[in-house]
Amino acid sequence: MKYGFVQLAIAALFIIQNLSAQQIEYPKGIYMSWEEVKAKTPSQNYNLLIEERENGDILLNGGNDYKVTSPDESIAKKIIKKEIWAISDGENLYINCFQFKLQSWYAKAEHIGQIILFKGALSSSEAGEVAYLGGAIGGAIAATKRYIYRLGKNSGRIQRLDKDDIEKDLAQYPEELVQYQSEDKPKNIDTILKYAIIINTKLKL
Repeated sequence: MKYGFVQLAIAALFIIQNLSAQQIEYPKGIYMSWEEVKAKTPSQNYNLLIEERENGDILLNGGNDYKVTSPDESIAKKIIKKEIWAISDGENLYINCFQFKLQSWYAKAEHIGQIILFKGALSSSEAGEVAYLGGAIGGAIAATKRYIYRLGKNSGRIQRLDKDDIEKDLAQYPEELVQYQSEDKPKNIDTILKYAIIINTKLKL
C-alpha cells in the first residue's frame, strides 16, 4: 500500500507528539486539589506505588487502569482513592478518575498539550446503569471498555470524545479530516486518540 505525502506527514506528527508526551510538564509529587494541578504545584510527596491493573481485576471490580497503593502504609486508602486529584512520578501524570465521576482508580495522561488526553472508563452513573440492566455479563463487558477523554488544564472540565467530535474539530483542517474519514476504524479509541493528539497540537484554548 502506497502512502501520499499527507499520510506520511500525519504519521510522522503522530510519532513525534507521542514522544513529546513523555516529556512531563508536571513536577513530581501529589496534587491534592484541582488548583494544585492547575498551578502545577504538588503539595505532598507521599511514598506511593503505581501499578497497572490486571484485566481480571478490572473485569471483577470495574474502574480504571492504574492502581495506587502506599507500600509503607503512610497514607490511608481513602485519601488515595478519593482525595488525591493527580500524581506525577516525574515521567507521567496520573489522573484520579474518581474526582471526575469516571469510577475508581487512575488513568495515565496519553498526551499533554493545550489539553490533557487520557483513556478512561465509563462514567460511574453509566456503569451503574449497565450493571443494573445488563447483569454480571453486561457489567463485565462495560468494565473493560475505554474511551478517550480530554481534560481542560485550566477549566478542569472533561469531555468524552467520539467520531462526531473528531470530525467537528477537524473541519478546520481539511487534509487531516480527509485522512480521518479514510481510516478503516474511525470509531476505534486508538484512532480517536491519534487524531485527538493531532488536534491537541493545533488547538488554542
